[in-house]
Amino acid sequence: MPKAKPEQENAQAKVASEEELKNLPEEEKAAIAEIEAEEGTTGKKYRLSNPDTQYTDVRAGWTIAGEQSKALPENPSPETYQRIKQGFLVEDES
Repeated sequence: MPKAKPEQENAQAKVASEEELKNLPEEEKAAIAEIEAEEGTTGKKYRLSNPDTQYTDVRAGWTIAGEQSKALPENPSPETYQRIKQGFLVEDES
């Protein structure tokens, strides 16, 4: 079977993320909505609270490690929002 083009992979990842969001428990949906509303994550940069670690959002193809500071991907996974809520990823104030 031929490998999907990168655009197709991204589209498939978005569909999976959207489908996964639909199936999340109401409590998790509320937590994600709260983070988005309070923090307005779009365009903000985040860093790891512990630079000795790394994090990869496989669905979005986004990785952050060490001292890096990066904007969130366009369509972050629910797991990424959970990492923000738990303090594993923190907003970079600099």
